[in-house]
Amino acid sequence: MPNILDIYNDKSLGGLVNIFRDNPETQQELMPTELDYGEQQELPMSAFAWPEMRAYPMHNNNMAYLSSLYRNSYPPEYEDIEVPEYVDENLEKAAYLYDFKVPKRKTRQQIKEAKERRDTRSENASNPFFTKVAEEDYLLPAHKSMPVRTKDEGLFIQNLLIKNAHTMGYSDLSEASYKLVHKMASYDTEPKEINPVIYKYAGLTLVDKDLLEASILRRLDFADADSKPHYVKLAIISRDMDYNRANLIKVASTLETLDKKANMRRLYDRHIMNPIESVFNTTKIYGLRNKQASEGEFTPDMAERVTSEQIKNILGEDVYAESAGAEGRLDKDKLIEVINSLPKDMVTDFIGRI
Repeated sequence: MPNILDIYNDKSLGGLVNIFRDNPETQQELMPTELDYGEQQELPMSAFAWPEMRAYPMHNNNMAYLSSLYRNSYPPEYEDIEVPEYVDENLEKAAYLYDFKVPKRKTRQQIKEAKERRDTRSENASNPFFTKVAEEDYLLPAHKSMPVRTKDEGLFIQNLLIKNAHTMGYSDLSEASYKLVHKMASYDTEPKEINPVIYKYAGLTLVDKDLLEASILRRLDFADADSKPHYVKLAIISRDMDYNRANLIKVASTLETLDKKANMRRLYDRHIMNPIESVFNTTKIYGLRNKQASEGEFTPDMAERVTSEQIKNILGEDVYAESAGAEGRLDKDKLIEVINSLPKDMVTDFIGRI
């Protein structure tokens, strides 16, 4: 399939964030809700402006508006893909039906210039969307996506994550949410300003073991014969494993993969809970720490004796990555800073395990 970028194929949301940076006026416009990848294959062909490619969905006003943004910000013909005229005609009809203005098409040169501006923003430094982004400011640095440099920008990205969570794989969603909580704490954000669901995405809520096992086994009522043994095996693993954040994130990711293969996502929020709600299934949230509370708890001597494997296995790969230097080696000073900014209960648990 040609490399067509629309909301269903923008899994890291990097394209959407770039649209908002290049067109600030669209930040308050329509955005999708309750979207998941499976919907792309389940919708009738008539729901797409380009039916044969199942691209540019337009089955409601949110999706039609976003499809117009993607179509005109990332037109695939500039990647040497020929787009039939009826694609634009269909989007124009949708714009008339839903009463929104179709964005003006960008040329190849405009696309190139927009990318260059994102790399070297200097003309409008007062707006965080128009400033150069440091690597450590991205919530998803591998995708150069979701920069957070201020509290306000963090609150904006928080809403973006919530409204588009089902378009992201859980690995990206967990990494972005965890880093968002960490960054917002550094801006002295009150815990009540962070939506509770972000803590779930980040893997920072407590887990009810019995409810987790029951949620996994609930899928047996709907799964095909080939999938059932995999759910049973995962339920057994989840019951007997060490309940730390790294393991729980692995369970959520595995459950996501199994549900995708078994075509179970169509049942979310009706008959079964989605993987995040299944695993991080309580509303009890770890408290955020302030700098005064964290000083001296994870000490330099602890940093000297802790191993890389302990960090990865107990706290997760993303905590290790955040504590690593430019060459990927553990930076002890950065490690102390990162761990002492984590939730108090998590730090206490980690210290007890090493």
